[in-house]
Amino acid sequence: MRQIYPEPAGLDDRELAGRYLPPDRAAQALHWLRANMVASVDGAATLGGRSGGLSGGADQQVFAMLRALADVILVGAETARVEGYRPVRPRTEGTRWAWLREGRAPSAPIAVVTRRIDLNLDSPLLAAVTGRSSPRAARTC
Repeated sequence: MRQIYPEPAGLDDRELAGRYLPPDRAAQALHWLRANMVASVDGAATLGGRSGGLSGGADQQVFAMLRALADVILVGAETARVEGYRPVRPRTEGTRWAWLREGRAPSAPIAVVTRRIDLNLDSPLLAAVTGRSSPRAARTC
């Protein structure tokens, strides 16, 4: 394992993103999967039941950059529930990483991964997809 960010001398945004981009043009045409997580020194993945409490400024910067690089953001159903995920808001201007989305939609959509399909259809994340005004019986997964 090697430390990617931050370096003692620091990296500008393009140098940082370059460390996460596929290595060459041929590789860019292939499908890529990037995984990102934060853990404490003792291996815990949450603090107070949420992962957000473990991340600092550098973690959040890398997280935002990875979202800008992504075509789809995969998130586990429990993480979506606990962290209170909401629909992605298109971000086109004034964002630090907008240049990474050139030629693509302003934001990558979120795909929820679940083993039991026990999703809360009234959650903010899914209500926008299923429509709060639709009959509950019609909102099926």
